[in-house]
Amino acid sequence: MSSVLFWLLVIVVVYSLYVVRKKQKTIHALKTKQLSLNHSVRQLQNRYKELVASLPQQYELELETEHKRRLIAVGNNYFVFQAVNSLNLERLSDLVDTFSNVFSQFEDINWYPKEQLPALISKLCEALPSDTRSFNSQFYLEQAPRLFFDFSEEINELIIKNEAQSEQDIIESEEDEQSNTYQYSSETEQDMSNNS
Repeated sequence: MSSVLFWLLVIVVVYSLYVVRKKQKTIHALKTKQLSLNHSVRQLQNRYKELVASLPQQYELELETEHKRRLIAVGNNYFVFQAVNSLNLERLSDLVDTFSNVFSQFEDINWYPKEQLPALISKLCEALPSDTRSFNSQFYLEQAPRLFFDFSEEINELIIKNEAQSEQDIIESEEDEQSNTYQYSSETEQDMSNNS
């Protein structure tokens, strides 16, 4: 009887050690995942801050201090009222990518709307909340994506207009060249006939 009790006790101890070890591995995996998420959040927020900080010198803008503060607050406050999880990280990434892609387009085409850009950025900043409490999950789910998308669309419209204007200028230039060539050849023919 005592041997049965002994083996039963051994089985209970071994099983308990197995359960504890498994639970520790699970906790460690969750901590590692959370650390990875936190690292990704910091990297994304830093990338966004650097973009906002580079706007004035890169595009010859004079950003008001309040506008710059509001833009940076979009990234800084994202996880104040929301959980740090992969879904929210993905949403923040989409927001940052939408904003950053606007400016990367300018590098691809070597042009940016100097006259309109300050007004469009001001319009975006004015639509952003002025107090921290308004940067809540509802703002990030509904308003922020729309605001950044609208900003992106307005820039895209300006790029399309600029490209159309550039094409029109090229066509007009070619027509002028053809007209000048025709006029030159007509003058040359007239000079030849006058000389004869």
